[in-house]
Amino acid sequence: MSVILITGCSSGFGLGAAVALAKHGETVVATMRNPTKARPLQDAAAAAGVAVEVAQLDVTDPTSRERAVADVMTQYGRIDVLINNAGLCAIGAAEVLGEDNLRGQFETNLFGVYALIVAVVPGMRVRRSGRIVNVSSVGAFYTPKFMMGYCASKHALDALSVGMDLELKDFNVRVTSVAPSGFGTALSSNVAPPSVEPLYGNAPRKRYEDWVAALEKRPDISPVVEAIVEAATTPNPRLRYLVKSSSTPPPLEAIVTAKNRFDEDRRSAG
Repeated sequence: MSVILITGCSSGFGLGAAVALAKHGETVVATMRNPTKARPLQDAAAAAGVAVEVAQLDVTDPTSRERAVADVMTQYGRIDVLINNAGLCAIGAAEVLGEDNLRGQFETNLFGVYALIVAVVPGMRVRRSGRIVNVSSVGAFYTPKFMMGYCASKHALDALSVGMDLELKDFNVRVTSVAPSGFGTALSSNVAPPSVEPLYGNAPRKRYEDWVAALEKRPDISPVVEAIVEAATTPNPRLRYLVKSSSTPPPLEAIVTAKNRFDEDRRSAG
């Protein structure tokens, strides 16, 4: 039985993965910025007949990160698996998106992830065992119009995942990522619609509306949850799990397969 810490569990992939991993027999600490939003997770766990521990964790807050990791270590003595699922997205023209907006996406999607990994890796190295799963996006491999900020942060997350996997392999710690395409989660509800402005007119707003409409047509997130569970529990995970949907560009699977082969060859070669 592994002790698993997951971020972003109030809804979507995090909620689904927390319940599925508990059903798998793991000890799950499911975290979220606001634990008052834990009712859907608690109801889903109860319906599945499993127990999931809920804890507060804001991945952008150093004090919150330190407390969450320390609490798990005090209670269980170890963290076997860290699943970085919390994410943030903004849609808008890069020229007018704003530096604060861009930094905010990187704080959640990259720097918060990095800080949590650095917090848990020492214990994994000592035990010579551990798994880190980063929930990325197809945006790590291609960039749609008006989504530069989000995709840039996911490109960076992919580089972080591959680099740390190469560095930690001698300690028997694997870093892997799950890259979903468009699936229906609460991410879209947390994205503010872009305003209409003189330079780009209604085009960013139209992109936002089309994106939300596409996500709402794909409510079944089970393929992503299954990929997260496999990445967290299989003895030999893939470096990247691409989870396709109808919106996935056809060449993307070949691109990710080739990147996996290249990076796994590098890993084997040392």
